[in-house]
Amino acid sequence: MVLLRRIMRRCSNTNVLGKQRNGRIKIDIALDSNNNNIKNSLKVKKTRRRELELAELFGSNKTKQQQHELPVEIIANVLSFLKFEEMVCEIWSSFEKLDKALCRVESIRFVLDDKNSDHKLRFAESHLKNLPSIHLALLQTVDGISSDLIRGFLTTSPMLKHFSFKHYCYDFGTYNSATASRYHDVSAALEPIGNAADLKSLKLVRCRFDCVVDIIRLLQNKTQLKSLHLSDTRFGKYSHYPRPCDCNILSSHIATLHNLEELIVSNGWSMRHFDAETVFSNLPCLRKLVVENATDASLVSAARYCPNIEILELRDCRTLTLYGIMEVLRCCPIQTLFIDDFRGTGCGIVTVKELCRSSSRRRCNTLTHLTVNAGLWLDDVTTPTLSNEEKARLMKEAAASVSSGRVTLEVL
Repeated sequence: MVLLRRIMRRCSNTNVLGKQRNGRIKIDIALDSNNNNIKNSLKVKKTRRRELELAELFGSNKTKQQQHELPVEIIANVLSFLKFEEMVCEIWSSFEKLDKALCRVESIRFVLDDKNSDHKLRFAESHLKNLPSIHLALLQTVDGISSDLIRGFLTTSPMLKHFSFKHYCYDFGTYNSATASRYHDVSAALEPIGNAADLKSLKLVRCRFDCVVDIIRLLQNKTQLKSLHLSDTRFGKYSHYPRPCDCNILSSHIATLHNLEELIVSNGWSMRHFDAETVFSNLPCLRKLVVENATDASLVSAARYCPNIEILELRDCRTLTLYGIMEVLRCCPIQTLFIDDFRGTGCGIVTVKELCRSSSRRRCNTLTHLTVNAGLWLDDVTTPTLSNEEKARLMKEAAASVSSGRVTLEVL
């Protein structure tokens, strides 16, 4: 906010240079003073003091001339860093340039809760149009949020590039009619996303759909999509996890996303039920892969068709062996490897050394961060029982030794 004050005080001595970028304006602020150019981002704290400072800077107590002197571009830049509630508060209601500034806002993040959710959506639909980036969050306690209002708001941004929807629900795993209603059905609400042909990132966390076809509709004609994140997805009346047939059907549609660089399908999506050969054979640009329940065969397919993977996170690895993991390390420039819930076959020191060596054979020592669980070290009757702390210490020393300090090991 100190930064905001400096902008206001020197508004008359400020040159605002607007650079056109895809119909939006990127702002460069150059001050005609001895001070350095403003480079830090505007960071807003969730306090009453901040509201008072906003009122002092932009409130109705300012004269029309003072309000007029502040360029629209700066107003838009400030609005982009505000909470939604602050954006629509009375401080701005009398501001003559508010509507023009709202048209230049590039990103909006707000939470739909029990308080004024309908008002938020109606205001957003009327004033925040053609947004490149929308991030919505839904609280568990919300009851009766209108899918029509969400759909109406999303319809006003046909050129959407980045979208995320997250439902804060904390009792997944219970399947009955009493709890199913807590998982918001977004099938109808997110229909406009299916028409966003320029979408580059799509993140859906803890969402419920009628069936997998609803997700397929969202992925149609997404040739520009670079990041897909599906986590804790539920289907049907009783909010069940994706079935094997759902994973198999979705495989061919993920395969159409040829420019995908980041694929995250976890927390209910089992990789062993996907057609890995179909999925990975069409994703040559993939750089980050996060999956659960992977098999050796699925990792071999990823290694064969996706030679640019740099980040690999494997969760719930109870059906996986070292063969599949090391195949990816040998074929891809893996920099970060995360292995969770993996059961080793012997001494963890030997396994860690083998993982570090595998990344050195073809790719010039790319692995730098390795995370494993304590279960990587399997105790047997021929070795003394060690504490998890001692196992972690020995495995870290082994990783540092065999990689000459290149690999940092973390033991969960």
